[in-house]
Amino acid sequence: MHDVPVQIFMYLDDAHQTSADSEEWVCVFTTGTQYEAELIKGRLLQNDLPATVLNQGDSMRPFTFGSLAVYKVMVPSAFSKAAEELL
Repeated sequence: MHDVPVQIFMYLDDAHQTSADSEEWVCVFTTGTQYEAELIKGRLLQNDLPATVLNQGDSMRPFTFGSLAVYKVMVPSAFSKAAEELL
C-alpha cells in the first residue's frame, strides 16, 4: 500500500482527545463502501483507538461503490500498529 501521509486537524470527542489532533494520520483500512469503513472505525473506537473515515470518493457523481468511492479508515501514526493488530 502506498499511502500519502495525511494530517487531520480535529478532535474526535472528549473521550478520544489526544495530542493526535495535529500529528500525522495513516490509513489502516481501505474499502469501496462507507458502511464498511464506519464499522471498522467503530471497532477501533470501541478499543480506545482514535479513528476517522476519510471519504475520497467522487462527490460530483452519484457513484457509491468500487473505485469511484474510496473510503479510508485513518488513525494517528502512533496508533497504527495497535490498529493493524486489532484488524
